[in-house]
Amino acid sequence: IRRATIRFVIEFMISKSFVDRAGPSFIRDFQRYEDDLEVAIAQSSVLPRWIGLTCFLLPVRRQREALQRRIATVLDTIDDDAGYWLRDARKLAASNVEVAEYLIGLLFAAHKNPSIAASQMFLFVRDAVAAHETLHEEARIILRDPTVLGQTGQQTPVPLFRKSAMETLRVTSHTIGSIRLMMQDVPLEGTRHIIRKGETIAMDHHTRSTCREVWKSGEALDISSETKRDGMELYEDRRNFASFSLGVHHCPGEKLSVVTMQMTVACLLQQWESIEALETSSQLRFDRPTLAQRSKPIPLKVTLKK
Repeated sequence: IRRATIRFVIEFMISKSFVDRAGPSFIRDFQRYEDDLEVAIAQSSVLPRWIGLTCFLLPVRRQREALQRRIATVLDTIDDDAGYWLRDARKLAASNVEVAEYLIGLLFAAHKNPSIAASQMFLFVRDAVAAHETLHEEARIILRDPTVLGQTGQQTPVPLFRKSAMETLRVTSHTIGSIRLMMQDVPLEGTRHIIRKGETIAMDHHTRSTCREVWKSGEALDISSETKRDGMELYEDRRNFASFSLGVHHCPGEKLSVVTMQMTVACLLQQWESIEALETSSQLRFDRPTLAQRSKPIPLKVTLKK
């Protein structure tokens, strides 16, 4: 799912010929850079600054610079089939090396968490046996008219699909990566404690997104219960559903991400006749600055529809 998502984003947003021009190892090398960057962010968040820089951040910076030069070389050869990002970037009158740096950030943001979320959603709905008939019908609706994914609330004709997506995002929300420097004194609601200006805090989105005072099922995925409180859909309440972060750090790609994961799962459900897990699903792990991932790969036996 992750490799397919990367390739789709590259071909649609950068160039259809980019991967062929960059060579067959490009996607693998980009994935390795992403994985190493995740580890670097997680480790440097808790280690002394000089250790984090020397052992993690500087090595991954060198990886990024090598990728940047590689991408810039390929951009020199692309003319007629530039995608949306590349066309817009070239309007900035920047060098190809600068455009390459811009594209690395966009590519990382556009596919990593959406592909993780799609994989997790697929594993969750695979286990929701009682809902399979409804989910398959909604998948058919999505593939007939993908614009339905832009509808929310009572207007959506695919409510179970959307609920599955939002629940997946809720129970896998980040625990690492939301590091903030306080710019002013802020009283901590419900306590006497004041977070002082200049202090650094690390926010855990997962704790609030699974609090049983708000979410009846806690850390368990629940696609059947009501999720409204005081007339408001809880998934629209940023204080209780913070998978896309808050304030100026709120993810601008939220809506696209939710659409991407639903479309991916709809395609999988409609293309595969049967799916059998060869091992028990592994536990969620929250030790990376992304949505939660699985503790180990989950092998599946898949039969394609004829």
